[in-house]
Amino acid sequence: MQAYLRIMRELNEGEKLPLQAKQIVDIITAGQDVAGAHPDGMAKEAVIEELAKVITTRQPVERVLAFYCGTLGPKGTGLICVTKVGPTKAEVAAEKKAAADKAAADKPAATVVGATA
Repeated sequence: MQAYLRIMRELNEGEKLPLQAKQIVDIITAGQDVAGAHPDGMAKEAVIEELAKVITTRQPVERVLAFYCGTLGPKGTGLICVTKVGPTKAEVAAEKKAAADKAAADKPAATVVGATA
């Protein structure tokens, strides 16, 4: 399951954010503005990669992002929306069928011992 982050609203005039939160908002905003960006926002892994380049902390970057997703999310300021996207049921069923077909094709044919033709 893939998680995507996107900005839900603009910062209000005079609204202040901690430096790390501002860096997260800037990264997500820049990721959304790229041509061909995913409609659900920027992938969480991509945000973590970019954040690791600019953030200075002793905490793991994933932990910092998780904290600010809560603070900046719908229960906080409402700046960020986290959307989790997974494969559809049809895609999962097709993958299972393909795996079962491959397993059946790889299985050696059964031979009967003692049978004569």
